[in-house]
Amino acid sequence: MTVVLVLALRGTRWFWWAGYAAGLAVTIVLFVDTATLVGAQLLTVAILWRKSLLRWLSAAAVGGLLALPAVVFIRGQSGQVDWIPPLDRHVVRSVLEYQWFVGAPVFAVGVVVILALGARRMDRSLLAVAVPWAVVPTVALLLFSLLAEPIYLDRYLTFTTPAVALLVGGAIATFSARVWVAPALAAVMLAAAVPAYLAQRGSFSKPSEMDFSAVADFFETHGAPGDCVLFTNDSAWNPTSARVAMNIRPTAFDGLRDVGAGRSAVAEGWLWDENLTIPAADLTGCQVLWFVADADREKPRTIRHTSNEVWNLPTYRFDTSPEYRQLAERGFTIEERSPIHTSQVVRLERRDN
Repeated sequence: MTVVLVLALRGTRWFWWAGYAAGLAVTIVLFVDTATLVGAQLLTVAILWRKSLLRWLSAAAVGGLLALPAVVFIRGQSGQVDWIPPLDRHVVRSVLEYQWFVGAPVFAVGVVVILALGARRMDRSLLAVAVPWAVVPTVALLLFSLLAEPIYLDRYLTFTTPAVALLVGGAIATFSARVWVAPALAAVMLAAAVPAYLAQRGSFSKPSEMDFSAVADFFETHGAPGDCVLFTNDSAWNPTSARVAMNIRPTAFDGLRDVGAGRSAVAEGWLWDENLTIPAADLTGCQVLWFVADADREKPRTIRHTSNEVWNLPTYRFDTSPEYRQLAERGFTIEERSPIHTSQVVRLERRDN
């Protein structure tokens, strides 16, 4: 959308403005928080191309009107994110590190130094485009969270990251006294980012070290057709059922019968599938039952996410849990336990009297 805006401002063809209006509408529909870019781009136009302000206002108004029905509908679904915590002192770190430099504080310091040294010599047009793009959406979500209701999350501002990249690249380009300086700076910054890049792509790099993919891997090679599978509905680190492992890779569970599935999120228009409790699960005909549970924890654990959510995980042992007691009451005993990471898969068999 930003590229189309620049092309529209530099040219005289009307179709660029039509494209901007359509792009604005599509962008807002895809992710409603990007509506904050309107304020950022208003500043860009006011700084660089004031003569085009009326045309920009017209195109932005058309795009906003096209997106309005979707915005109204999305607003009605706001309860799905009422878990977002209010702002507190941790928001400073969220904005300065997590939002653009999560896991890479050394890279963040390098960015600050490079921008401080290169800002005065940077291209004015680049600054007029990138600075509002990076700053205005952030300030808008922070203010709304302070004055109305919490909606700020560091990851919701991912769409501002290209603006920061433009600023860093523009600052590096000003160091051109020697032909090797800019490439050397870029190489140093790349090296500083590599540890975070690798950490974010590790096996358990999701929040709370979630291991849904590893659970799916386990079921690729375990289980026989006709076996039953049941997912815990009481995971301390997971806001929904461990069935997410099946949702992300259903082929890994081919031949297994999901005996705890309730109503589908897709059919009901919800965010998560309904998960039946163990007493309500249909265990008829289940001789072998695979149960996906929390990993055993000998000590309580506290996890603070970059979103500032705090999860307090109590101690847990499957063999003394209410879940196993309920399964034992229905005739199942533990045959094998396979620790995954934050999860474990327990193989149970029914011992008929």
